[in-house]
Amino acid sequence: MDENKNEMNPVVADFCTLLESRNVSYERNQQDVNMIRFRTKLPNHDAAPFILIHFNPQNSALSLALSRLALFSSVSEDLYKLMNEFNSDPANFACKMFTDKDGQIIVLTNAILKGENTNAQIEEYINISVLAVDKYFGKISELIDSSNNN
Repeated sequence: MDENKNEMNPVVADFCTLLESRNVSYERNQQDVNMIRFRTKLPNHDAAPFILIHFNPQNSALSLALSRLALFSSVSEDLYKLMNEFNSDPANFACKMFTDKDGQIIVLTNAILKGENTNAQIEEYINISVLAVDKYFGKISELIDSSNNN
């Protein structure tokens, strides 16, 4: 076991062990031992966003973000419409799409982890987030193509 995992909350350390068992490389945040990131692939698109995971042991809160999905130099009305559509889609349970100050699209999911099998809970939230992004990635790509043509 990695010596730095001793400083991590057991929930994060266990998930890191799961990633290692699947040969998924990850990075630890230097300022917060309970935050990691790794890459994933969308099932139906050629995109590999980062997944950032943070666990707050004080309240058992999981924050999960998919980032590096797309970069927009300006936010258009069509992008706001797409974000509203994504955010109101009940299939995207607990996922919210927004843009950061640099124009990066981010999908954020927050949850409280309870019970014994936190790895399964984290994986379920990852799956929900990845499938939600995958469902809308074609529309995101269309917006990018449209903005590049204009």
